[in-house]
Amino acid sequence: MVIRNHIFVRNKISQRYLFWNCAQKKALGCRVRATMPRPPNKGPVICRGEHNHDVVSERRKHGVLRELLKKRKQEKEQPAALRNTDSSEMDICYIVTARGTTQLVVEGFPFTKLNERAHMTFWACCQARPLSCTARATTYRGAKNDLLANQDIRYVDTGRSRKLIINGYGFTRKQIRERYTIWECCQSRPLGCKAAATSYGEGSRISIRGTHNHPIVTERRRLGQRKRLMEERLVERMHAIDPDKDVRFVMQGNRRKLYVKDHCYYRKHTLKGHTQWRCTEYRAYGCLASVKILRNGSQMFLQGVHDHPVKKEHRQNGQLKQLMQQRNQIVSERKQQRQQQLPKSFFVLSGRGSIQLSIDGYVFTQELVKNNDIDWACSQSKALRCKVRATTSRDKDRKVLSIRGEHNHAVITERRKSGALKALLEQRKKERDERRMRLSGARPIFN
Repeated sequence: MVIRNHIFVRNKISQRYLFWNCAQKKALGCRVRATMPRPPNKGPVICRGEHNHDVVSERRKHGVLRELLKKRKQEKEQPAALRNTDSSEMDICYIVTARGTTQLVVEGFPFTKLNERAHMTFWACCQARPLSCTARATTYRGAKNDLLANQDIRYVDTGRSRKLIINGYGFTRKQIRERYTIWECCQSRPLGCKAAATSYGEGSRISIRGTHNHPIVTERRRLGQRKRLMEERLVERMHAIDPDKDVRFVMQGNRRKLYVKDHCYYRKHTLKGHTQWRCTEYRAYGCLASVKILRNGSQMFLQGVHDHPVKKEHRQNGQLKQLMQQRNQIVSERKQQRQQQLPKSFFVLSGRGSIQLSIDGYVFTQELVKNNDIDWACSQSKALRCKVRATTSRDKDRKVLSIRGEHNHAVITERRKSGALKALLEQRKKERDERRMRLSGARPIFN
């Protein structure tokens, strides 16, 4: 195909289009392309790019093509300073993006890495895809192009893991992937440092992002000091979000206590993912308020409500024992009141000889036997889906401990006739369907 006296040769064929390349692509590296619809489809011929040579009208002599290819290869391999005399006057620098990738900036235009070979790196303009920019750049490896040439980088094997040291700052491995390894600063958790690094391959190339918010740490912290730093960091972050929130940690003797709105908490236990703090008035008043702090110190959760005033003075000797006795007396009185409110109950034998529980005329069947108590379900739980449950103790008295739920049916004293249950279930299903359609606004399709 000939377009404006330039010859094109066919490159590939798809179902709808034919793709053509300039005939001088191999000899002179011409990047002009052409696309046309495949017959019998009709459409315009689209040509992209500009020719880097004049119109070739005569056939080359024997050996000329080989010399052109050899000359072009030598131009590619020679340094950029010899090919472009003005490259030394250009403003060229390297930057690291927020994602950790390295970019080349030439006169303010950023380039991303396209390909990498043994001694050179190829770059493409960042607008190559969105704007089809054809600008390209090539850099050659050397001391000037190494971003970390003047920095102290080394790896240290500790007793547990491997560490990366960059200018005295330690980094620990956060994530290992196929082509690269992500490192985070050792002070990311206790001090919230956001500095990070990425090493590619065997660590020959490293990119750094972020800045450290602390000096170089050379000594090992004492036991528990790291956890205190994380808790203090959490308090600082909460004060930054809400300055009116009263949260602080206080050392009382050898114990560390947490104060939230003047209420005191002590550390109950430390699990894998969080630390649980309990109100100090738990023994005296049975207060169930608690605080949950995640292990990395990122969040704090308040659980429960205090049922006592704020403690402002230290108790006298023996006062705590009196409060605990009063609490136990109140709890026992509440249990007696609950047992008195429970309805009368007795055990009966069914027609098949199994034990059943009768409470106010409603019959219950045994559902689950535990170590200290027995769970009972209403006898109409399967037939009418009644959700009432009862619990009795396993001692000699067999007292009713609790009853949960309300019955959705009346007291049943007689045995149903054959087919009565089926008719009852169909009637309940019909009523349920009518209720659903009435709520949704739909019309019934049956009479």
